[in-house]
Amino acid sequence: MHPRILHCFQLFFFFKKTISGETVFFLLSV
Repeated sequence: MHPRILHCFQLFFFFKKTISGETVFFLLSV
């Protein structure tokens, strides 16, 4: 795998985890 592709995957999973975490926090706060 190219480092660039691996970096894209890391960014994707990071944003996915962050968005899901913010969604859970939003649902809990509401």
